[in-house]
Amino acid sequence: MIIRGVDVASYQTPSRELLDSWIEAGAQLLVVRAYQLGEEAGLQEITRQWFDLAQDAGIWAWPYAWLYSTVPPEVSVREALDLTRSCGGDARLLALDCEEYGDEPGPSIDQILIAAGECYRQRAQPIIYSRAGWLRQRRDLWRLAGLPGWLAQYDSDPVLIVADDAGLQLVGKQYTSLPVDWSVWDIDALNELVGVDPCRSLRDGLATLVGAKPYRPPSKRRLREILEGV
Repeated sequence: MIIRGVDVASYQTPSRELLDSWIEAGAQLLVVRAYQLGEEAGLQEITRQWFDLAQDAGIWAWPYAWLYSTVPPEVSVREALDLTRSCGGDARLLALDCEEYGDEPGPSIDQILIAAGECYRQRAQPIIYSRAGWLRQRRDLWRLAGLPGWLAQYDSDPVLIVADDAGLQLVGKQYTSLPVDWSVWDIDALNELVGVDPCRSLRDGLATLVGAKPYRPPSKRRLREILEGV
């Protein structure tokens, strides 16, 4: 099922009236920019206000964070998720904003992959946000293939199709920035990303074996049971 949503940053002054107007227009989720400690003072308070408003309005809200080429990507991820959790926001997803901004050229593919790895370590699902055109300028783009993607294509068409998906698993499309950034989302894909952990049974089973006292090497049968449960 396809739903619509809005993403917000400091460009939109936090307002319940404004949020209600988006909900009335069909918004069912809010993606909030989680500002980093090294960014302009006071911006983290805007993040907090948007998460508070979303909770009051009963709309699903989760974060996105800008990946700067000059900031260690694991730091950007940790700060974004720490801020989101301190606001009571949903930190199971984190969109990684990958693009140029003024003199900031944006992250390398290596930096994006480091950020994605830190997301997984933090038990958060990374989603790559960018323009397909920006991604296509990276010669080693193939290394991102299969990751969830949220791509911008300003064609004013609220249909989840992007002319060039850059090899990503498309779960969202930002189709206009007027008067605010609107996107369409595959809600079933999002729910699958936050609700399914394909390795949990394996991790839990191995943790049980390692934590057993006194420790005994697991039998082949026990290992087979764990693997078949994945």
